[in-house]
Amino acid sequence: MRRIAIIAGLILIGCAALVTVALFNLSSIANSNKDALLARTEEALGRKASLGELTVSVMDGVGIRAKNLAVADDPAFSTGAFVKIAELRLTVRLWPLLWKEFRLKRLTVVKPVITVIRDEQ
Repeated sequence: MRRIAIIAGLILIGCAALVTVALFNLSSIANSNKDALLARTEEALGRKASLGELTVSVMDGVGIRAKNLAVADDPAFSTGAFVKIAELRLTVRLWPLLWKEFRLKRLTVVKPVITVIRDEQ
């Protein structure tokens, strides 16, 4: 019985180590593809965007965390940022993700700053 408990403990420790390595690798993959993600975002919005660090998380479900996200304002109005977000967390549903479907479970925006500029019209 003791031998089975030791083997089960070693298997559990091994699984935890594999999950830790996988998370580290996923975060590094996300950071290496950050430029491509920014290019798609800029293309979709038609505005310049900047992004700090990207990390992958599984604490509240499978998700990604982006820090220091900023989207530029329309150059006709301002040269500054229209939206600044200290941290953006996206959590997706796991089962549809296995079938290559992106279903958002939760979107959390931390410390958003939105700059609204009015013109004479």
